[in-house]
Amino acid sequence: IRRPEDGLFQMWYTTRVPPTRLVLAYAESDDGIVWRRPELDIAPVEGRKTNIVFDQRPHGAAVHYDCAETNAAWRYKMMAGASPSGRIGAFHSADGIRWKPSAENPVIGTHPDCPIGLHRMSDGRFVAYHRPGFSDRRVARTESWNFRDFSEASVVMEPDQDDPPNTQFYGLGAVPYGAYLIGTLWLYYTDVEDMGFTKMSGYLEPEFVHARGSTCWHRTAQGS
Repeated sequence: IRRPEDGLFQMWYTTRVPPTRLVLAYAESDDGIVWRRPELDIAPVEGRKTNIVFDQRPHGAAVHYDCAETNAAWRYKMMAGASPSGRIGAFHSADGIRWKPSAENPVIGTHPDCPIGLHRMSDGRFVAYHRPGFSDRRVARTESWNFRDFSEASVVMEPDQDDPPNTQFYGLGAVPYGAYLIGTLWLYYTDVEDMGFTKMSGYLEPEFVHARGSTCWHRTAQGS
């Protein structure tokens, strides 16, 4: 994101520390080109400071800077699968670096297993897009008015009769754009010879999608 009050670019990204533990790291930049990784004491590794800001095995983390938030301590919001349950939790922060739970987590009883889409609607609702279930590669939607209590997930996008039979929807990223929401739908084309349940072989291609609201999505140029 680019922080409105001072123009600072901020980035959060998932990486691993030995042996295979997922963590969320942080970097910042004045121009969006040259990035620095601050040395923090939030999650040291072997006694050394790191740029890790969240070490609860985050999966699919999505960070949102909330311009409409009046409580400075809740200006940054994040959703991610987190330990110990691995299910989706909600977190808030004043600076995007030090995170606290926003509710008794998890707030959604689903393992995300992919990046989560997160934004705030013009009417104040927070909307998240995630998997409806573990290994269920479709797009589900959940909403909340207070970033503590979330609705049950409902499927809003799934492959249709015009898609090849080996098509799955890996995830959806979405942002408000004028009167619309626009997004990138991750189409996952699995290996046609893979008859297993998890289908771990294949490739991803993004498609552009748009919506007037947050429930009825249109594939702007399906297949491109």
